Amino acid sequence: LWLTDLHDVLFNAFHDLHSIFTNYCKSIAGAENARDAELMNMHEWLVFVRDCKIASKSFNRGLAENVFITATSHNRAKQLDDADRQMAFYEFVEGICRCAYLRENYSSLKKI
Repeated sequence: LWLTDLHDVLFNAFHDLHSIFTNYCKSIAGAENARDAELMNMHEWLVFVRDCKIASKSFNRGLAENVFITATSHNRAKQLDDADRQMAFYEFVEGICRCAYLRENYSSLKKI
């Protein structure tokens, strides 16, 4: 089953993914406190997407922004403006999975 394979890949890459996440949280503006070092904003997410060459002809910046918004929309009592959203590590992992799925399937999804 593909879900088991996905779990195994993410489980084995957990420490590397967390290191990448914290690096991008700190690298853009410099984390001023521990909380800032554990949350990623939209700009940091888009820099990550660019640096890792996730964006493509079919998976553009707009889709990357939508992935960020979707991944950070769970369990929120009030809806935040896009500029105020912050991504936690578990949302980052979700975002990576969403990007992979959309990159692979976006052209066929547009036809539906």
